[in-house]
Amino acid sequence: MVADDDLRGVGGADGGGGAGPVTEPIGPFRKSSYSGQENNCVEVADTAVGGRAVRDSKALTGPMLTFAPGGWLAFLAGAKDGEFDRSARG
Repeated sequence: MVADDDLRGVGGADGGGGAGPVTEPIGPFRKSSYSGQENNCVEVADTAVGGRAVRDSKALTGPMLTFAPGGWLAFLAGAKDGEFDRSARG
C-alpha cells in the first residue's frame, strides 16, 4: 500500500499544485516499447529527488501524477504482485 506521504502531484495528494523538487521532471518522458506508435499509454520521467512523474501520452501539457522515491517503489511492487489486476478486485 502506498502512503499519502509518498505521493505528490499537481493538484494531487499534497494539495500544492506547483512544481517543486518532487514534481520537477529532470529527464525526458519515456513510454514502454510495448506501446509501439500508439498514443494511448502513460509516460514516465525521473524527478530531481529520485522519484517519478507520470503523464498521459495524449495530454503532454496536462497534469502529472508524481511519486516520491518510496511511493514509486511501492507502486512497482504492487504492480508486480498483481495488486492492481482487475481480477484481484472484489
